Amino acid sequence: MKKVALVALFGLIWSLVQAQTEAWMGLYIQGVKVGYTGSSTRPDTWQGKPMTKIWTINVLQGKMLGGDLSMRQTMTYWIDDKFRPARIEIRTESQGRVQLANADVRDDSIQIAIESQGEKSSKRVSIPAGARLVDDPSRYVLLNPDLNQDEVYLLDPTTLDLVKNNVQRRSGQLVRVGKNEVFANLIEVVDPRATLKVFVDKAGNAIKIEGPFGMEFLPEPRKVAEDLSQTGTIAIDLAEASRIVPDKPIPSPSETTRVEMKVRGIDLGRIPSGGHQVVTKDGDAWRLIIEPVQERGPKSILEASKTQGAWTKATHLIPSDSPEMVALAQEIIGSTTQADLAAEKLRTHVAGMMSTNTGIGVLRDAREVLRTKEGLCRDHAILLATLCRAAGIPARLVSGLIYQDGAFYYHAWVEAWTGSVWLGLDSTRNQARLTGGHLKLNQGNVEEAFLFPVLEGVKIEIVDVRLGRGDR
Repeated sequence: MKKVALVALFGLIWSLVQAQTEAWMGLYIQGVKVGYTGSSTRPDTWQGKPMTKIWTINVLQGKMLGGDLSMRQTMTYWIDDKFRPARIEIRTESQGRVQLANADVRDDSIQIAIESQGEKSSKRVSIPAGARLVDDPSRYVLLNPDLNQDEVYLLDPTTLDLVKNNVQRRSGQLVRVGKNEVFANLIEVVDPRATLKVFVDKAGNAIKIEGPFGMEFLPEPRKVAEDLSQTGTIAIDLAEASRIVPDKPIPSPSETTRVEMKVRGIDLGRIPSGGHQVVTKDGDAWRLIIEPVQERGPKSILEASKTQGAWTKATHLIPSDSPEMVALAQEIIGSTTQADLAAEKLRTHVAGMMSTNTGIGVLRDAREVLRTKEGLCRDHAILLATLCRAAGIPARLVSGLIYQDGAFYYHAWVEAWTGSVWLGLDSTRNQARLTGGHLKLNQGNVEEAFLFPVLEGVKIEIVDVRLGRGDR
């Protein structure tokens, strides 16, 4: 287990903030080099109009749950003199898998053509009225000296959806870069997942970028930045680096039916509350009571789909209308018409067919997941949600944390609507029901579920634990 949904965080790495036409930075987590980023800028044209062409590369290399993880993402932007992209091309590679996304920006929408391992699809993203679309929030502020703060949107290269960021110019301060302390101006970018601090010198060059989990970008010559020869011998495990250890262990985690905890150090006012968990403010903390729902008053698949029909439709990476998916879903559920029982058949089938591959760092279409039958928790969730919808059972993705081996790890699972409750389904585990250690951070389709807040620097206090049977 401990399947981590951290691929969504790769979208936090943007093009470099630099005054030069080319610049490079090494990426470090907790002092260990795990990758690099580079950027080049030059004049160009797009569809006959003068533009600035910005090319960026982000490389991540390390360990995930003991296995090798490698990702390489290149992005090319053509932007006008107001920093608005007209064209965006994204290429993401991981373990031999390649995903291409070409986005054409129009006045009110972005049309994206996607190709992944031979599967072609398209997606239309609406641009909110009056939204300021940029390639990089920090670059936008840096190159507008009279601007101190703004609300901007950018196309997330992982979920291929627009993400709203709040960007603010802060007062200058001393910052440690290596062994030295230097004075730098600070640009703070608040993303729904985490906050990035971009420190720039008087010339407008980034001298340090700080992110979650002890993440740091430091300027380096290109050859030094690209040298990852030591990551294999001094590799950091990203799952371990991002885990959260509570104040005391949860006994028999697989048998927990209810967990009450207090979380300090972050605003949890926007995470899901109701049903699976209840979230309330409690002084300087947030109180969470996690008590996974159980089926009550089972309904038929037809009855369930009538009340939550929107969650049966095909969406990005969830091709529930694919004849292949419809045929497989019907084969698995057979003559079962009760929604919860059919959903459990689908969960069991996915659990039995999938093998673990911790090195796949790209979000994948369910059809590719089905062909390879391997991946992480997010791949389980995307495939299971697709099969549920293909069977007519409303389903949504969930991102969150799971307690295991003394800590909380980032995780993903599915909730299926049975006609009376949203029932949690986790095909990475042997048990039918969820535990009290499944903490939800977001839910929905790919675009919403994998845009979850990072619980960086939080403290979790376990208040109460109740145990029950290990099955329903």
